[in-house]
This record gives sequence, C-alpha cells and structure tokens, in this order.
Amino acid sequence: MKKLLFAVCALAAISLLAPSAGFANTPDPAVWNNRIGFYTTATADGVSLPSMVPFTGFNVYMVLCNPTAEDGSSAAVDAYECTVTVTGPAWFRLTETLNGSGALDVDAAANGYAVGLASPMPPTNGLCLLATWNCMLSAPASSGSPWNMYMGPGTIPSVPGGFMAIDIPTSTPLLQSCLPTSGNFALPVFSIGGTVTADEDVSFGAVKALFR
Repeated sequence: MKKLLFAVCALAAISLLAPSAGFANTPDPAVWNNRIGFYTTATADGVSLPSMVPFTGFNVYMVLCNPTAEDGSSAAVDAYECTVTVTGPAWFRLTETLNGSGALDVDAAANGYAVGLASPMPPTNGLCLLATWNCMLSAPASSGSPWNMYMGPGTIPSVPGGFMAIDIPTSTPLLQSCLPTSGNFALPVFSIGGTVTADEDVSFGAVKALFR
C-alpha cells in the first residue's frame, strides 16, 4: 500500500532492533469524521488569527478529527498521509514536532507526510494531535495578503481518487480516506489575516462509497 504502509513496516522493523484541533466559518472538529486540519491549539479551538507580528514565533497544530473505522467506531491510528501547502507572506518553520510513539516520516518531500507510529494513537475527546509547527512570518499578513495553509493528498496517494489517508489497524480495509477540515482541497484549513470557510456540502459518506 505504498508509502503509508511502508512507514508502518519501517517502524515495525526498528522496534525489533530497539532495546527492551460562526459554524460556517469555523470548521467544527466534532462534526466530521476522518478529517485533518491545522488549529491555534492542540485541542482544535480555532482555525484563524486576525494578525501576527512579523518575526514573532507562533504555533499551529495538525489535528486529526474523529478517526473512525470502516464500521463507524472510534479508532486509534498508526499512520497518516497528506501534504501541506502554505501561501502568502514570507515565513519560516522554525521547528516541527511529530506527535505519537516513535513517529517516523518516510516522505522525502518537504511538504509531504507519510508518517508511521510505533504504536497506535487513540483519540482524546475525538482528537489526535499529529504534529506541532513553530513558525514565524517575516512580513505582515492581512486580509489583502493572508497567510493560508492548505492540505492535500500525499505525494504518492495510497487510496484511489487522490485523497489523504490514515491507517487504522482495527479496520477493514486498514486505509481510510480523509479530507481536510475545510472539506475541500482548494479551501484553506488555517489562515492568518483571512477567513476559513468549511465546505459543508461535502458528503463524506458518498466519498467513502467510492472505495467499497
């Protein structure tokens, strides 16, 4: 199953060698299953900031909302696959922290993730914190020039149709397709100086039906 399962297998091999985040404008993490986005907190409390002083560090948090197995049950995840694209004013990512036991990213692309975990990560209150970015803008963001974050499928998608993906070890099939929290790859999941609007017309049940 391409890179995503490779990440899981790589971690398994390593373990054998090792010693003994107004409703229309704010995507609500409680509403949809199997969606990934960026938030102002690790508990998915906000998807935008009105402004940010340049050369001031700030955190954004990549959060998986309501990981759900094929049978509809809440489930732990042991791998995920996606890309992140940022547009707008110049910026720097100062640090990145991957969350989860033994998290290993095998995607060589700078904006790509094909991450496997040494052990499954269960959701807490429906959320899994996948990664934390500490960033800094070098120019102001505004409504005329917002700093936007978009999410998309992995560099080599592991599920049909070019969707993001998570791996749920208790599910059949293991790989479950995902969407960004905005509901649309063309809509930002996070913004400084702009507005984040969820595409509420997406029927994820219909999307999942494509893979059955």
